[in-house]
Amino acid sequence: MSPWPQSSPQPLGPKQSASLKREAARQKTLQEQKERAPQPPPEKILLRSEVAGIRGFESFSSCPVPLSVVINRETYADGRGELWMLLDRKEVGDPLEVRRDYGLRTAIEELTSPAQVFLPTF
Repeated sequence: MSPWPQSSPQPLGPKQSASLKREAARQKTLQEQKERAPQPPPEKILLRSEVAGIRGFESFSSCPVPLSVVINRETYADGRGELWMLLDRKEVGDPLEVRRDYGLRTAIEELTSPAQVFLPTF
């Protein structure tokens, strides 16, 4: 005997079956739109993203404060690679976390920049 109570599935009411049909139609439409969408050019397709961190970086003579450096390398489908770095004064534990935080920052900037057009300047 099973420790879990057995129950038979409840029949779907008219509202539930209609919403299931609508959702199935919506998913079908989304899939068709995805298939019809043009493929992005190879220079826009990111194949690989690599992240590494350096703690206590003290290379700049004009900056006596130790820095944490997060090095990012991105490889695209056209064979091109981009290398960029993030510098911070705080100790970096996980370089991926710093990269995610930076992604949040740029996303917030993109969301707020259209709103800034309508804000008065003082």
